Amino acid sequence: PCSFENVSTEEYKQIMDTNVDGLFYMTRSVLKAMKERQSGYIINILSTASHAAAARGGPYSASKYAALALTETLAAAAEPHTSISPGPVATTIWSHKTTPPSEEEMARMLKPGDIARIAGFLLDNPDYVIIRDIEVTPAGF
Repeated sequence: PCSFENVSTEEYKQIMDTNVDGLFYMTRSVLKAMKERQSGYIINILSTASHAAAARGGPYSASKYAALALTETLAAAAEPHTSISPGPVATTIWSHKTTPPSEEEMARMLKPGDIARIAGFLLDNPDYVIIRDIEVTPAGF
């Protein structure tokens, strides 16, 4: 996280390329194959940042808002599509941070298995049930 004016153009482009453009290209390719097979379901993993902008997370929050908009556009078009917006998840991504979270903080985060169980719940619903997004955060974090 840094102030908006301190984000480099390269970092901004990398974030948008990954979180927006990557999602667009992957979804377009997968939807085509799903329509040919007449089966499938896409679950985008977003972030709670797609629902609440952070003062020091401008490009990341903007990219996640855009990813949520793409997801909602597809859901509105009745494509088999939804998303999960998790808060902090205990993965190795945190080791790349300037100040990684403590072991205690990591222990309080969501676990990857939590997100997998939510995805299973989404896939276990009848076709006529539409769930737009599930925002999930760890208790007390």
